[in-house]
Amino acid sequence: MPLAKGLAFNGAARATDYSTSGYVTTWKVGGTWQPIKDILFRATQSRDVRAPNINELYQGGTSRTTSVLNPWNGETDTVLEMTTGNAKLKPEKANSTVVGSVITPRFIPGFSISVDWFHIKLDDAIQQFYSQDIVNQCYEGKQSFCSAVGKDPTGTRDLYIQASPFNFSKITTSGIDIDASYVLPMRHILPKVGGTLIVHGQASNYLKYVADSGLSPAINTAGDITSGPPKWIYRFSATYSLPSFSVTAIARGISAGNYSNSYVQCTSGCPAYNAYFPTIDRNKVKGTFYFDMNFTYKFKYQDVGNFQVFLNVTNLANSKPVLVPESGLAADSTYSSLLGRTFRGGIRFEL
Repeated sequence: MPLAKGLAFNGAARATDYSTSGYVTTWKVGGTWQPIKDILFRATQSRDVRAPNINELYQGGTSRTTSVLNPWNGETDTVLEMTTGNAKLKPEKANSTVVGSVITPRFIPGFSISVDWFHIKLDDAIQQFYSQDIVNQCYEGKQSFCSAVGKDPTGTRDLYIQASPFNFSKITTSGIDIDASYVLPMRHILPKVGGTLIVHGQASNYLKYVADSGLSPAINTAGDITSGPPKWIYRFSATYSLPSFSVTAIARGISAGNYSNSYVQCTSGCPAYNAYFPTIDRNKVKGTFYFDMNFTYKFKYQDVGNFQVFLNVTNLANSKPVLVPESGLAADSTYSSLLGRTFRGGIRFEL
């Protein structure tokens, strides 16, 4: 809906009735303003939902034997823990705000950059507690947790714990997304060869990520390598393409961070022990940097069809993943390369 020169409004609404978790309404309102051709401002406010998935609702049940410290008598008890779904789950609800701009300067043809600030507050987040936390909360008088604790019906163990997901957590996150690209025709630089060079960069800076269960201190885990998003996530690529050939170089990774934002780093004069804020002598973890290459050759074979021969090399420098001290395994396979240098080649064809 255009309102004035360079100013526009947009909106949408949706009503959804889930057979499993009930009725919800979602909506979005936004606007753009382009005072000059080179720059556009934009903003969006939305109400979003995520319905519980089939596993969260109807997981049949898995059991294990574990040990918990019984706060009533100070002894260690062996418990049977049964993890099942929860058919009473409600949809998660989030309020999202995004404000940003897109700059396409006319004095740099082919260049574009967008910068957006986002803030998301999620209520009724679906999460799950397990045996020790459930027993602790029951001991502190929270009756909703006590209903999950009982005597083992088989009589072979001290306690029986029913662990199911439910809507109890709040998650707040905010940050900045940056996306830039530059398309450069190479006919003036390489007149005999030509082609096109495309440079593209993406980066996300997490300023805040707080998951608040209401049962323990809410800690900003942005930059926490083991339990939160990295401070910076980035990916840059450069592609040089000709009608029959293209090559792409990719650099990607995450910034350095803390092993855990709840730890207090100290070597002397450390504070008294605190279960939520334990001490550690070194709390820094290195980031990751990976370099990938892609090659593609296109050709047409007689009248059969169009063919592509490709080769992808991932983690060209064979860089190591982010490791954690307990197990020596990668902290998060989302950002770490667990396989080292890998090659993949093949042929695509269109008949």
